[in-house]
Amino acid sequence: MMDFSKKKWIIFDLDGTIIKMGVDWPGCRKEVREVLLKKYPNLEIIFEKKESELGKQNKKLTIELMGWLAYKELGCDVYGDFQSIQERYETSYSLEQAKAYDNVVKFIKNNQAKFKYAICSNNSLPGIEYTLNLFALLDKFSLIEARQVGRPLKPEPQILADILKKINLEKEEIFYVGDNDFTDRMLAESMGIDYLNYNQI
Repeated sequence: MMDFSKKKWIIFDLDGTIIKMGVDWPGCRKEVREVLLKKYPNLEIIFEKKESELGKQNKKLTIELMGWLAYKELGCDVYGDFQSIQERYETSYSLEQAKAYDNVVKFIKNNQAKFKYAICSNNSLPGIEYTLNLFALLDKFSLIEARQVGRPLKPEPQILADILKKINLEKEEIFYVGDNDFTDRMLAESMGIDYLNYNQI
C-alpha cells in the first residue's frame, strides 16, 4: 500500500485514466498512418511487423506507438507530420461520446487541498484542454505537459523530466497515475516515481 503522507503532487495521464476521450481513433490512426507512410515508406515494414505481434494479443497499432517506432527505428520525431490531424480529431467530439472515470474524478475533486495535480499526456494540448473543459476539470490542474514537436513520446522520459524540473520536488513527494503499462508504468518506473493504476485510487 502506498504511503500518501509524503506525497505533494500527483501526475495523471489523461485518456483512459481520467476520461475516455470520445475520439474516432480508428479514423485518426488511418489518416496518420497514410501521412507517415507517404513520407517515410520504410516505416511500412516496421509497422506491419509490430501489427503482427499486436494482433496475437488482440491489440492495435496506436498513434503513440507509430510515433514511438518512428523515433526508435528512424531516429526522427514525426509528430509535426500529423499534429494537425491529431488535434482535429481530439477537439471535435461531443460530451456524449466521452466517459469520465468517476472514481478518479471524485478523487481529484475531493483531494485538492492535499495535492497539486499535473497532466502528463501524449495527447495534444488543444485536445487535453478541450477534454478537461467538457467535464469542468481544467481548473483543477496546476500544470499540463502535452505532446510537443521535438520531444519524444512517452514512455521516453523527457516529458516527465520536464515536469519534474518545473515542480522541483523530491521523487518521493510525487506519484503517477495511469492506465497503460507501456506508456505510463514504464515511464514512471524508469524515473523512480511511484505508480498507481487509475482503478486503484
